[in-house]
Amino acid sequence: MVLVVEDEAVLQMEMQLELEGRRGLDLTCGFRPEQAYAVLSESPVTVPCIDIMLSGKPMGLDIARRCEAHTVPCVFVSGSTDPTTLEAVTSLRPLAFLTKPVDYDHLANLIRRAASA
Repeated sequence: MVLVVEDEAVLQMEMQLELEGRRGLDLTCGFRPEQAYAVLSESPVTVPCIDIMLSGKPMGLDIARRCEAHTVPCVFVSGSTDPTTLEAVTSLRPLAFLTKPVDYDHLANLIRRAASA
C-alpha cells in the first residue's frame, strides 16, 4: 500500500486519481501527520509519498523519520527546493525527491520498483 500525505486537497485528489485510478496502485491518503502516523501503526505501507510542507511547516520530515525507524523508504514530493530543505531531505536517505508538478509515470515506476524489492 502507498501512503500519500498531502495537505492540499486538490493535489491529493490528483495524486489519487493518477496513481490509483489511472495506474492501479493501492493508496491511502492523509492530510495531517496524525493520519499518517495512524496508518503507519496499523497497516503495512510499501512506500510513503510525503509532502514536506504540511500546513506551512516541515512536518513531512517528521513523518519520514518515523518511516525510517520502520525501515520504510520515503518518496518526498515537494515544491520546496531551498538548500536547508534539501539538506534535511538528504539526511533521511529517501527513495526519491520529486518536485511539483509531479511526473506520475515516474512516481508510479518508483513505487512499483520499491514494492518489488
